[in-house]
Amino acid sequence: INALVDSPKFLRCKIIKMLVKLEQRDKSLVPTKKNKVVLNFASNYYYSLYSPSLCAYMAYRSGLKAVAVNDYASLTAGKEFYKACKILNLPSCIGYHAECVPLFNEKKASCYVYGIPYNQINKLNEELKPIRDEKKQHVEALVKKINSRLKKYSVNVPIKEVLSSSLYNKGGAVTEKHVAKILSKKILEKYSEQNLIDFLQGVLKIQVNEDDKDCLLAKNNKYLGEDLTRIIYNNIEVFKAGETLREVEEFISLNKNYGGITSYKLRIKSYDEEFLTHALKELKKRNFEAVCFDDTSLSEEDVKKTTDFILQIAVNRMGMPRQIIPQSQTNEKLYGCMLAVIGSATSSSFDVEDGIFGVNTLLKCPELETRIDLFRKIIND
Repeated sequence: INALVDSPKFLRCKIIKMLVKLEQRDKSLVPTKKNKVVLNFASNYYYSLYSPSLCAYMAYRSGLKAVAVNDYASLTAGKEFYKACKILNLPSCIGYHAECVPLFNEKKASCYVYGIPYNQINKLNEELKPIRDEKKQHVEALVKKINSRLKKYSVNVPIKEVLSSSLYNKGGAVTEKHVAKILSKKILEKYSEQNLIDFLQGVLKIQVNEDDKDCLLAKNNKYLGEDLTRIIYNNIEVFKAGETLREVEEFISLNKNYGGITSYKLRIKSYDEEFLTHALKELKKRNFEAVCFDDTSLSEEDVKKTTDFILQIAVNRMGMPRQIIPQSQTNEKLYGCMLAVIGSATSSSFDVEDGIFGVNTLLKCPELETRIDLFRKIIND
């Protein structure tokens, strides 16, 4: 497993082949398949410890039916990830996400592209480079603000360390998460656990809630660095480093010729029919092809209601959860949508208009639910 992170790229897929041969000799090692799909694995070209090959292998070991990598403004993981999944006989696709000017009440809009055709990965990845460069410029400005503010406390965030942690120079994307990670590391080098809360609240002006205090003060907390990183990242606006965001129209325009499925992430904390009606109408007007939402804060009943409502009223729209469906949530419609995304990537690799929202497909099959059923069967079969 360590070799799937530390080895050079050209060796990692060979290691996957060795692991598959090991399973062929001992069938007890073969994982049991589950009706689960994840569309948002992150690789180490964004914010993760997993190489693209390790993403594929861990998805396979978890028994997932299909999987996708979705990094920030980067498709660099795509070719290696796809190759590793092919060796593992695991249906897969690649996507990415970026931040835009919000349409609703968010600080930033999170816009996703799912199911990019495999033969479009390299070309689209080149088009995404300006977005990665813009984020890098913002990160550099943020680091300067942090270092200026914390100079008298002898805390310094080296920009080289931030860039290195993101693999930016190898086609990865650097974001505020990497800044928070390195800042967390530098704070822990200087301050003990007992002094962390005073530093966060007194110096950084971050209000730490009781749950987070418990995490920071827990004895032998092996995830202390990750906990501190999360708290800093969630409050990164205290450093007041403004960022210029692109309009969603630019996001839609960039992706219209590449066959991926454009999606807007809705912030939903409970089933809200009035908000959904307004949001779906607005997104349809902006030419989004899908919506996604984080289901982790929703009850199983609210997930079902939200999904049913989206599929019922949004012509040519489909709902997809950002996270893996928990074991208690076996929503068949969501599962079918996610399989259809990966089926669409497979089909549109021959012709981008053969995807689930492609012109060829819409002419033959205008009904969305029928298309979802057809494209999910590409994976099921």
